[in-house]
Amino acid sequence: MHPRLADLLAHAEHTRTELVDFLGSLSTEQFSAPGHGGSWSPSQHAAHLHLVESTSIRALFRAFRTARDQGLASETERSSLVGVLDATDLVAGTRKLEAPDFVRPADAPDWETMRDRLAQSRTGLLTWAAEADGYALATVHFPHPALGTLNLYEWVAMIDGHERRHLRQMRASLEEAEA
Repeated sequence: MHPRLADLLAHAEHTRTELVDFLGSLSTEQFSAPGHGGSWSPSQHAAHLHLVESTSIRALFRAFRTARDQGLASETERSSLVGVLDATDLVAGTRKLEAPDFVRPADAPDWETMRDRLAQSRTGLLTWAAEADGYALATVHFPHPALGTLNLYEWVAMIDGHERRHLRQMRASLEEAEA
């Protein structure tokens, strides 16, 4: 796999492992309990993350395939893009963001169901990456609801950074509940 994409995917996989380990360590009660101040439960956070990754993958496939069919060039850059969105509100968590309706959790499934959903959406991302590997993904753009226009590499970085944001939120909420 091309180093630019491989770096982003490795970072996203590290974050996903941390997320799954955290969620798996929670009791059933902790997993389903609303957060401090009425915020989402860990189950709802996980459902939201699954929805964001799943909808992002559909858009990634559509944008990539359209560009490829129009003659998308091969990748020539080798610089890493890990952390490219870390200073954004979405990743840094500098302000509260409202999730669009299409990625708001409609249910709060149990841990086993959520673990399977998260694995399914990650398989979709890896399937997209295998198809998009080797192409100049920085030249293909489409809009993100909170961040504006992103290239395809930035979309992968967004999925990772967004999970890190929610992991921090869940940990903070759990700490507040235990204090």
